[in-house]
Amino acid sequence: MSTEDWLNLVGGACIALGSLLGLVAAVGLVRLPDSLNRMHAASK
Repeated sequence: MSTEDWLNLVGGACIALGSLLGLVAAVGLVRLPDSLNRMHAASK
């Protein structure tokens, strides 16, 4: 694999991980009861 292929693979993995973390934060915002817990979920 060339350097460009590795960079595309690493970039795609970072985007996928960021999307997963954003989804988990969104679920936390919906499910947690009060505003302090919601802020904590969104900042993690």
